[in-house]
Amino acid sequence: MWAATVLHQPVVPVPRLFSSHLNPNLFRKPKTLGLGFRFPPVKFKVSATKNQLETQKSDDEDLRIQEKSGDQSVDLGWLPAFPHVLTASMSNFLFGYHIGVMNGPIISIARELGFEGNPILEGLVVSIFIAGAFIGSISCGSIVDKLGCRRTLQFDTIPLILGAIVSAQAHSLDEILLGRFLVGLGIGVNTVLVPIYISEVAPTKYRGSLGALCQIGTCLGIILSLFLGIPAEDDPHWWRIMFYIASVPGFLLALGMQFAVESPRWLCRVGKIKDAEAIIRNLWGESEVNKAIEEFQSVIKNDSSDGGSRWLDLLEEPHSRVAFIGGALFVLQQFAGINGVLYFSSLTFKDVGISSGALASSFVGLTNFAGALCASYFIDRQGRKKLLIGSYLGMAASMFVIVFAINFPLDEDLSHNLSILGTLMYIFTFAIGAGPVTGLIIPELSSNRTRGKIMGFSFSVHWVCNFLVGLFFLDLVEIFGVSPVYATFGSVSLLSAIFAYYFTVETKGRSLEEIEMSLNPNFQVTMAASADTNGGSHTVELIVCASESAADGGSVEPASEEITPLLTQSDRPKINIFSVHRSRKRPREQVIKVTETEISPVTQFLLWVWNGSRYSGLVCMALSSVIYFFMEVLSDNFTAQSIPLLETAFARCTATMILSYLWLRRSGQPILGATHPRNLLVLRALVGYLSLLSFIYCIQRIPSYLAILLSFTTPIMASIMARIILHEKLRIAEIGGLACSFFGVLFIFQQMLTTQGGVAKAGEANNVNSKGSHHIYAVLIGLFSSITGGISYCLIKAAAKASDQPVVTVFSFGVLASPAAGICMYAFEEFVLPGFYSLSLMIALGILSFLAEVLLARGLQLEKIGKVTNVLFIEAALSQLWGIGTSNLALSFGRLVGVLLILISVSFTLYFGPEKEME
Repeated sequence: MWAATVLHQPVVPVPRLFSSHLNPNLFRKPKTLGLGFRFPPVKFKVSATKNQLETQKSDDEDLRIQEKSGDQSVDLGWLPAFPHVLTASMSNFLFGYHIGVMNGPIISIARELGFEGNPILEGLVVSIFIAGAFIGSISCGSIVDKLGCRRTLQFDTIPLILGAIVSAQAHSLDEILLGRFLVGLGIGVNTVLVPIYISEVAPTKYRGSLGALCQIGTCLGIILSLFLGIPAEDDPHWWRIMFYIASVPGFLLALGMQFAVESPRWLCRVGKIKDAEAIIRNLWGESEVNKAIEEFQSVIKNDSSDGGSRWLDLLEEPHSRVAFIGGALFVLQQFAGINGVLYFSSLTFKDVGISSGALASSFVGLTNFAGALCASYFIDRQGRKKLLIGSYLGMAASMFVIVFAINFPLDEDLSHNLSILGTLMYIFTFAIGAGPVTGLIIPELSSNRTRGKIMGFSFSVHWVCNFLVGLFFLDLVEIFGVSPVYATFGSVSLLSAIFAYYFTVETKGRSLEEIEMSLNPNFQVTMAASADTNGGSHTVELIVCASESAADGGSVEPASEEITPLLTQSDRPKINIFSVHRSRKRPREQVIKVTETEISPVTQFLLWVWNGSRYSGLVCMALSSVIYFFMEVLSDNFTAQSIPLLETAFARCTATMILSYLWLRRSGQPILGATHPRNLLVLRALVGYLSLLSFIYCIQRIPSYLAILLSFTTPIMASIMARIILHEKLRIAEIGGLACSFFGVLFIFQQMLTTQGGVAKAGEANNVNSKGSHHIYAVLIGLFSSITGGISYCLIKAAAKASDQPVVTVFSFGVLASPAAGICMYAFEEFVLPGFYSLSLMIALGILSFLAEVLLARGLQLEKIGKVTNVLFIEAALSQLWGIGTSNLALSFGRLVGVLLILISVSFTLYFGPEKEME
């Protein structure tokens, strides 16, 4: 799928041209999205006779005159589409209203309905809205394919109106829950449909500005709900009036959409060409009709789908790539902490004397509204990508300003003012990019056939992440404090800016069909045009398709060779250390020859594991994880002497260096590897030791369970870095596997993360190196350890492939890490002389560590990082099973679910094995 192809697409096969005459009106200036595919150029050099060239020249002159006169048609601008977009954005107004309607009256509702003082039920009344929105988002993709946006929006007003009325008339907990669920169901559908509708109805030139109305509508809804909530402080029954008021926009939306137009793209897809032409003529202008209809029909023909899209289409290229980008953007948006900042904004304003929650929320709402207005102005001028990157950078700077104000000794008034400034700046920068652009760019990148399902998937991810942030935010603040959590939000914002830089593309000024063509390198375009020239007519037909002869290794026709430079990338290096392809395994004849001479079953098994199966990479990584688990068991149960961490690291690094040296000498391999990858080996050793040293620092200053949890983010970081550094494709199955395994780890540590006493305190008591306070810097160092660990995995893979000897990478790490760990041990810790028993255990652990490192390097060499690193989570599952089996850990629901998630994810990874192109 995947995102790797966003930056590096294979060279598109040479198109074949079936005509001697070219009509310049059929071709626009070549455009590219940076995805490796270029649109048909204006001119093609084709072998022709002199008379043909002269005829073509005269045709060109006449057609240029016609094109020039055609360009003088009136641009209708954004005004014709504005009423239709404004009507649809009323859905977002309802979304914002229902977000803010529960902020103030929740206490009055709980008191009147009999669940006051029960935080679980109060949270359920708020969060069941999210459950309904999730169901609405995931289900609307199929509905909109059949009914279209206009009719679906009208039908969707039914749960919105009914939910508001049921909530207003509720006299029990069940009734208010039903009303909130219905409202959430309608909001989930609307949040998906409105961006799709706007992107398909708005003119290309103004699509971004009109799309920003979604964010503006949401802001206005929040502001109105806050102002209407002011009387709720004095009137305990005012909340019923507020819910009644919520039903009015639903009626207006149903009525307004009756006069709104349907999406011309959907009409063209269902065969209503005349209706689509009329809408385009009225909204975009007469000059856009023929070009738009041709593009619509070309895209529909390329889809070659008689019916609607399927959910399984999201697992195929290029739809899976867009689905990954959409889901990832919403994950990063939510984990950047917008909901947490909004929750704490009222507390921040109280510190400066603004005690009224409604007034504080009004400041926040107006700031959000101002940012949305700026976004509507800049989005079509500066582009989506710049706004998205700048927004996340501004959010990160704002979070770090607040952290600075909290942690450093400043004047109290100055500290409070900086906190207010950081909060408002964060909300403003969010509203200018991360808020509106995320919902707009996903339908722009999606194909016409799968746009509804990709948006449904992306917004369902949004609601899940929204729920998780709301579930864990307060507990994390209670455990670590506001400053560490805000610093984490800032770090995620920086990561989001990096993701936006590498994974998103600019869509400003390009039609949805042009974007879809760029995302699909095998797109087939059939364009036909007829024109009268001197009383006659001629037809030009262009077909761009995959060349069968090129695929079969055949020669390319001479006429096409003159077009080749237009589509090839001659300046692209043919090979580099990160893209060099080597065979996954040596010829099987070598393995068979060795196994015939070796009788030992152990030797045959080792050869099979090392290089005798297409599953060798996954098996090596699984054995590496099992060895790490076995090392953990030995350390926990047979340690008789307290050895400092740096001294332990020095012993293991030294053992790794010695054993890898002996391995290389015995096998006749060069000790320092080949000359070409030597720089890679040094860099791998340096980055790997930085990761190790950072983890040691982290585990000494925060509870061990939290340090271990941070270390399990390394597989995720490795997959991201492999995408950036090695340009590896990340498929949705691999992303899902990593997410499933990491959620399993979260379930395992859930009790420790959400409680201050009990298991969490026991974990701190058992950690002799714990300092008793949770430092934000230690958490950041832990994240740095995970990032550098991911980079180290990429360098291991690159160096192992370049040298064809993974042990060389292990030896290079030992050569650097052993003396470096010795120096750090001498400088920062007191040396403890181990006894004979402890020394024997350290040697055994050193040997196991060497074997685990070699198998890990071999696994990375043979298999994709995004797939093979998921197997590392086996260690966490085995540790929990061992602890439960030996009664060291109590059996709990969280541990059981976590272990099952990991085992299911890893089992699927092992079952499906490597990709076909990797075999």
